[in-house]
Amino acid sequence: MVTPVYYSVSGAQRPLVQLLGRRSGRALPTGNARDLVDGLWVTCVDVGRPMVLLDGNLLPGSLPEPEPDPALPLAQHLQERLERVRLQTGYLMGLGDVMQQPVPHMLLVRRCGPAMLLVQRLDHSGSAVSASFLNAAAAACALAWPDSLTSELLALNSSTRLQIRAGQKLYAFGLTGRTGDPSES
Repeated sequence: MVTPVYYSVSGAQRPLVQLLGRRSGRALPTGNARDLVDGLWVTCVDVGRPMVLLDGNLLPGSLPEPEPDPALPLAQHLQERLERVRLQTGYLMGLGDVMQQPVPHMLLVRRCGPAMLLVQRLDHSGSAVSASFLNAAAAACALAWPDSLTSELLALNSSTRLQIRAGQKLYAFGLTGRTGDPSES
């Protein structure tokens, strides 16, 4: 499957297909656009690193406004819940027991405009860590599947350009179409 998601670099459009499935062999390692884990809907994506996207709006206090403070960890109960989700998604993604591994990375995603997402990556203590292009790319790639978490957050048509803020950087992505079948991943 060729993902219809691209990113812009110096005016040129580059597809994200070369990043997909590098670790697990599938863009959607669970085979689903969304999975219910510990009572939360998540989207699991492999963009060179396995990542789990969660709706930051569903975890009160998880994504402070307006700019996340990396020095402030999440409340203990949120840390514990996110770690449960991380461990369970490790099995769902075919990674096995990830207790001693840094993956999958947990990404909290929140809509912050009509075509803009805010992505925040959390470490095992629940503290924000430096966000990167891969974090933004994971959220953008998930848009290729209409039932994914990011598609639910943003009602986009098939030719929308969007921006994703990860840390202090703003990345531009585009969507040229959608795939409806996660098995194509």
